[in-house]
Amino acid sequence: MSVYLNMQNKQYKLSQLAQEHLLKIKHYTIENFAETQW
Repeated sequence: MSVYLNMQNKQYKLSQLAQEHLLKIKHYTIENFAETQW
C-alpha cells in the first residue's frame, strides 16, 4: 500500500512539473508572438 501511494505521489509531482513547464512554454510563446505582431 505504501509503495503504491509513493508511486502515486511521484506521478503527481511529475504531472505538476509538466503542467508548470507547459504554462511556461505557453507564456513564452504568447510573449514572443505578441512581439512579432508589432
